[in-house]
Amino acid sequence: MKLDFVEAGEEDLIISWDDVVEERRYWQCAPIGYVLGEKVHYAVMVNFVRSQWKKIAMPEILLHDKGYCIFRFADKHDLEVVSNSTWFLSSRPLVLRSKEPQFQYDEAMLDSIPTCVQFSGLDMQY
Repeated sequence: MKLDFVEAGEEDLIISWDDVVEERRYWQCAPIGYVLGEKVHYAVMVNFVRSQWKKIAMPEILLHDKGYCIFRFADKHDLEVVSNSTWFLSSRPLVLRSKEPQFQYDEAMLDSIPTCVQFSGLDMQY
């Protein structure tokens, strides 16, 4: 296959509103996920999703080298099923946040995290 070089011109790039709407719809069901602690390998995340999110279709999983991942779900129902629960991977919380259009990863996105606390021996009245 032969590739030809094309000089850069001064033509305007036109992006239609339909293209923007289509892309926003594509990423609408794609929250950002972060597991506190070490970076998670792709195979570990896939195994976690397959074993824990059995009631939904397998989402597309995109891992970033900064440690966060994007889960792209098939529809809003699957996203709601996962978002309405607390998830832990190897005893570390999986934090899910909705993806904003101008998303920039920052550890400040972890302003709140799910925790599980057990108080053994605490009377039931408390």
